[in-house]
Amino acid sequence: MCSSCRLSEAVATRSHTVIAAAVGQETLLHHTYEVGLPSPHRDASAIPGLRDVAATVFLNASHPTIAQEAVPLIVHGDGNCLFRAASRRLYGTEQQHDLLRLMTSLEIASHVECYDPSLDYFVNLVRNDRIFIPDFFDTLGAVCTLGQYWEILHMYTH
Repeated sequence: MCSSCRLSEAVATRSHTVIAAAVGQETLLHHTYEVGLPSPHRDASAIPGLRDVAATVFLNASHPTIAQEAVPLIVHGDGNCLFRAASRRLYGTEQQHDLLRLMTSLEIASHVECYDPSLDYFVNLVRNDRIFIPDFFDTLGAVCTLGQYWEILHMYTH
């Protein structure tokens, strides 16, 4: 069974205990087989790809300072675009998007106190009342599913 499937099945139970057990199994597998993310790409100016013209126009109009330093690149639009863009920036390729998504799901599942607003001991790391903190199980379920939408909360994990 694949890692994201195991975690997705645990999320479906809506049980913190079952999710914690799945995270423990996944973590053991990562340590046993030395699974991890590669070292980050160091030179952002050398990242290959085609410029996203629409994003460039938007940046020039709304954030000209950022537009002078950033080059928006096209990423494959299959529902994994946030993780593909992060992979492109970090590693110079979109190929690590699924591993980034898995690592994000493990982060969220491992630190339930920071991602489940229904808990009495919830620690709100976002600290912005204008940003909606969605249901923990919905958030985790979305990040565990390739091609699924993402919440702004997923961006706060790394």
